Amino acid sequence: MLTAIEKIRQQLTADPDGEPYFQHEGPMVDRWITGGTAPSVHAVFLQRESEVAACCPHCLREFGRFDANYGSATYRQLGVIREVGHLHQCQESK
Repeated sequence: MLTAIEKIRQQLTADPDGEPYFQHEGPMVDRWITGGTAPSVHAVFLQRESEVAACCPHCLREFGRFDANYGSATYRQLGVIREVGHLHQCQESK
């Protein structure tokens, strides 16, 4: 008989002892930064010491950074990232 965790893993991977087949963290995960009236932006997050860099998922041009601890200025930094990302016209590919 499988435990609840094993059942969930089996649903995700077909293997009760396996790792999930989907990736939800790391540089290869595309994200949408949305909400409010600012434009939405498609980005990947890359760890840069104590900050997280939001970059174009195609050419990896950095749109901006925010505090990895999600400090009080994060919402302002995300607003700038959304504006820069919205204006970005990608010319390259990974």
